[in-house]
Amino acid sequence: VVAHAVDVADAAHVKKFASAVQGEWSGFEATFSRENGVTNSLDAMDLPEEFREWGAVPAGYEITHSTVVMGDKFKRKLYRTLPSVCVFGEHIDVEEETILYALDGSEPSSVLIPFSDGAYCAGPNEIDTNLPSFKKPPFLEFCLPRPVAHEQSSADSAPVSSPMERMLVRCALNFKQQRLGRDVQAFLERFESSYVGGMVDGGSGFRIGWAANKPLSPAIRAGTWRSVRDESITELEPFESEQFRKLWLPHGLSVQLTSGETEDGEEELGVEVAWMATNDVRTVMHRRYKLDGTFTRLSYDVQTRVAA
Repeated sequence: VVAHAVDVADAAHVKKFASAVQGEWSGFEATFSRENGVTNSLDAMDLPEEFREWGAVPAGYEITHSTVVMGDKFKRKLYRTLPSVCVFGEHIDVEEETILYALDGSEPSSVLIPFSDGAYCAGPNEIDTNLPSFKKPPFLEFCLPRPVAHEQSSADSAPVSSPMERMLVRCALNFKQQRLGRDVQAFLERFESSYVGGMVDGGSGFRIGWAANKPLSPAIRAGTWRSVRDESITELEPFESEQFRKLWLPHGLSVQLTSGETEDGEEELGVEVAWMATNDVRTVMHRRYKLDGTFTRLSYDVQTRVAA
């Protein structure tokens, strides 16, 4: 069950998603400990000697994402700029990583569920809940655009979001221990240009990055929030972190495990990713599985704070 997602059988709907999501995006990648949300800085031994002399330890990597919709496939190619003392126009060392997702469900291990504003969630329809401890569970991927308008309230209307900035988050579920299965990977990025098949801007990998900032106060989440889609009201308390299950991260980002039941009364395990792009707007995506690893439902919403 997926509420308000794009009908992938409708070419016009897919085109609208493609126009919002594809292009060349630049930003900064960081990873956070699944245990306590602490930012994982780069290993000093992997940095150039000059960085160690300067005491500069970046909290991640400068990146460029090249994303495009090709027929029934979504392609995301990552260019990761490695730390270097070379700058702009000299030598740039990069790592490349390409990921393909199916829009039509033809590849159950990598299905992408799109929304018309460029948001999406990707992951397998089935997760092996009996993975041995030495194997990592598959990533679930959440893309949350930054909302810029909130006047829509129709259940048939998608929230209006900016094509200029987005938060891309990757995390995983450990069903045996019912906790996060991998460190959280997050990319905060801005639109740079239309899709050109890959573009790497000049850079040194020297930037410390947004992930080095202190998280906002967890109390900022508390209050009354109204859904843009259906005007339903949600009351939220200050965020309470919990090791391996609930992480409060920099830049208003949070990742937490959830538990509940399906309409048939079967137990569910889920993960909710939320981004407070501003103090008064939060974007929320929630993906759930039955305890046997079967995908059940996905929800996506933008909520605005109700003035006290």
